[in-house]
Amino acid sequence: MRWLPTLHRRDDKVLGALGALLAQIDSELGAISTLSYDEIDQFYYFQDDWRVRPNLTLNLGVRYEYTGQPINLLNRVTVERESDPKQAFWRQNLQIEARTNPKIPADGNNFAPRLGVVWSPRYESGLLAKAFGKDKTTIRGGFGIAYDATFYNLMLNISTAAPTVFLTNVPGFGVPVAQPTGDKVRAAVVASGQIAFNQFDPRLFRVIAYTDGL
Repeated sequence: MRWLPTLHRRDDKVLGALGALLAQIDSELGAISTLSYDEIDQFYYFQDDWRVRPNLTLNLGVRYEYTGQPINLLNRVTVERESDPKQAFWRQNLQIEARTNPKIPADGNNFAPRLGVVWSPRYESGLLAKAFGKDKTTIRGGFGIAYDATFYNLMLNISTAAPTVFLTNVPGFGVPVAQPTGDKVRAAVVASGQIAFNQFDPRLFRVIAYTDGL
């Protein structure tokens, strides 16, 4: 959760102070302002050419890809926070699975076959000879399977929504003190009664949209 006053002018000093304030608030809340997704990509492949006939060559190969499951960082962050009643955002009478991001198994079966063919027709007479000739035409074709890399925009969306964070508005709540450090801002907002922990179900903060195409 973050509470910041609204400013309507650009001032590098003010923006710098707000950045420091945000970091202070995150520190006081036990939140993580920077998420570092660890991803060790592994790619292995084998491919070779097999000349079946003087005018026919096959390209055969297979590729294996493994990128882990970097989104599980959000599972570790939310489980650690919700397991501590002093830092938890959501209702403590809910099961831990209901107020944290799920752990997703890594996709470990990304085998990608490759198949290519190069053929040079050798027709010496007839209609096909007129169309292709002998060693005058080359026909190529191929087939392969590829896997998308991790789409980090999805993780950005999840990391800025419930249950990772608790987004709320506090209308009319200004700067409570002359030096608004994180602990003072948090204490003032909580004391106002407009923000409360251990009361909400994160599932009520999720919006599910779908389309039905014809």
